[in-house]
Amino acid sequence: LLEPRPGLSNARNVGAAAARAPILHFMDDDAEAAPDLLARLIEAFATLDAAVVGGRVEPVFPAPRPAWLDDSLLGYLTVVDWGGELRFCAPGEWLAGANIAFRRAALEAAGGFSAALGRIGAGAALLSNEETHLIARIAARGGRSAYAPAASVRHHIEAARLQPGWFRRR
Repeated sequence: LLEPRPGLSNARNVGAAAARAPILHFMDDDAEAAPDLLARLIEAFATLDAAVVGGRVEPVFPAPRPAWLDDSLLGYLTVVDWGGELRFCAPGEWLAGANIAFRRAALEAAGGFSAALGRIGAGAALLSNEETHLIARIAARGGRSAYAPAASVRHHIEAARLQPGWFRRR
């Protein structure tokens, strides 16, 4: 699809509108899917009555992980690891757009991704959390989110993101 209006949220909404499946999966272009990712997502939706399912996002660093990069900062790099069992998300747990799936009906009923959030081009703005915002709107309508660790991706971290300045800007 050729979409002239830039923005990650807009691109996701355009893709969702064009897709025909009852479950829609989104992942980052710098992520590699596990060979059984889609099977694990379908299994999670079949096992739990969830509106949203997100999986583990494992980091792939371009060089050794810097000593100053504490585990508490990994979320800013879109690293998600809430443990090893399929379950509904606990309070405070979040899912990342690098590896997330929605029931089409829940996504549409909640109005899709907010175009006011999400990255636009390669500009300086590091806006994100559009999926968190959408999940909150789905939850307000009674939809639940689940974590499926076996539905995993490996997320390649850019070297530029391993600098303290990037974290300050973020």
